[in-house]
Amino acid sequence: MPDTKTLDAFFAHNGALLQKIMDTLIPADPERAMPSASKAGVLDRHLRAALLRRDDLAPGFVLAVGRAAELAPVDLDGLLTLSDTDFGLISRVIAGAYFMNAEVNERLGYRGQSEMRETVDYDEIISLIEGPVGRGDVYTHI
Repeated sequence: MPDTKTLDAFFAHNGALLQKIMDTLIPADPERAMPSASKAGVLDRHLRAALLRRDDLAPGFVLAVGRAAELAPVDLDGLLTLSDTDFGLISRVIAGAYFMNAEVNERLGYRGQSEMRETVDYDEIISLIEGPVGRGDVYTHI
């Protein structure tokens, strides 16, 4: 698990780059009143929490961001030249951090995951299959 000191150093050194990457991947959408990644607090609050919760992704994310730093310029076309693994990891972690923002989820109408309990009505199932079962085996000879 990455410690907060290591993440603080990573963010201090790569903050501007991370913000550019985030807002390239998740720009604001004024038409739908959706904030950009930076306006949603991804860099300030949520990315740190995401990397602490998904510590298995943190080392690869740090390496992928390092490779993204070598791009000139850091734009969508440049990001798409990264390997599928690097681009997938960066975009997955940033998107996950974006969806940690309660306002974003509210605007999307997402209320979070909840347990689904289903009480099976066996009487209804039996009533639906009684007809076909009652007819017996019916074969069409071709």
